[in-house]
Order: sequence, then C-alpha cells, then structure tokens
Amino acid sequence: MKSLSVLVLGCLMSVTSFAAPNSGRVAEKADRVAMELRYRGHELSDSQLNLINKSLDTIRRVLDGDLDQGADLRLICISRDNDGRSPYVLAKREGVNTIRSVAVYNSVQDCENAIKTARVIGDRALVCSSKDDDGREPTVLTLLWLDASKKIPYSITTQADCADNLKLMRPDRSNVVTFCASKDGDSRNPFVAVSLNLNNNSVQKSTAAFNTIAECRQFLK
Repeated sequence: MKSLSVLVLGCLMSVTSFAAPNSGRVAEKADRVAMELRYRGHELSDSQLNLINKSLDTIRRVLDGDLDQGADLRLICISRDNDGRSPYVLAKREGVNTIRSVAVYNSVQDCENAIKTARVIGDRALVCSSKDDDGREPTVLTLLWLDASKKIPYSITTQADCADNLKLMRPDRSNVVTFCASKDGDSRNPFVAVSLNLNNNSVQKSTAAFNTIAECRQFLK
C-alpha cells in the first residue's frame, strides 16, 4: 500500500508541475484518490489493488509522454531475403504488400519479442535490432516512424543493455531521450551518453566517457 501511495503522489506532483488549463481538476481528482487510498487501502482486495497499480502504471507512462508498450504498430515479422528462412525483419503490412524496415533478427521469436517490447513515444517506436543485419549481436537501437526506419548512430550495445535502455529512457519536454552506448561501437567499454531528438531524429553523443554502462547511466540521472 505504501508503494501505491507513493506512486499516486508522484503522479500528482507531475500533474501539478505542468500547469495546463485542466490540470487543476485533474490534480484535485488525483489528490482525492491518493487520500482515499491512504484511508481505505487496507479494505481493498488483492485484485482491486492490482487493478489500481496497473492504472497508475498507465498514468505514469502518459506523464512520461510514453504510450503503452506493445501498442498496435501494424508491424509483422517476415523473412529478410523473402525465402521463408532466417534472418527476419520487422515490416509494416499495407494491404497485400509489406514495407520492410532495417530491423533484423535471427529468429521469428526474437522479432516478435521486439514488437512486444517496443517503446512507443508519440508517433515513433524504438526497438532493439541487429547492428550487422545478420540477426546477431552487437545490437543497435532502431527508430521506426510512418513508413520509414533508421538505425540510430552511436547506439551500439549488447542485447541486454539495449533492452535496459528502452526501459529506462524518458522523453523530456523537448521530446529528447537519452541513453548510454558503446563509445567505440563494439558493445564494450568505454561508454558514452547519447541524446536522440525525436522531433528531427538527430543524435548527439557526450564528450565524457565512462568505464561501465552503470556509471554512464548514473551520469544521466
């Protein structure tokens, strides 16, 4: 219950910090819900608490400018070489035709998992894919929007680090996200901080380098 109350208060603080015309009513409603949870939380069943927790997670993503993960991107997985075999690519279906992206995977399972774990921010989606178009590591962040796709420069990491980058990134008010990646493009240390502007897809990397990706992520906090 304590964690639920903390999350409600965090959402409330975020709402009041961005003073939009309707923010007063939203903040007032959030305040009432937070207060009711404090006093009635012990009366709620586990199923009720789970539903409330899921709703709060959705609110958190909205405040972060992030849509639901796994949203309908109209993406499918097809054979890269049109032979029904590995490797596979993410593609968008348009009627009976498909528009292939540059996101390549070693198996159908890896490709389908990329769709499920995609980060959707505004009209763009970010996924992890193979850097060398062979479906294997190292991994690169790939941006998909409309009918286009692009591998993000300076975003090379291991698959695990790329997955963590997707989970950790939060767009700021200018629609810029930051993450950490390999400085030398080999998925190994040293690491640098990278910013990606989702308005124009421009990328910039930091001048400072870090021995571990954890140190780099601490730098971004």
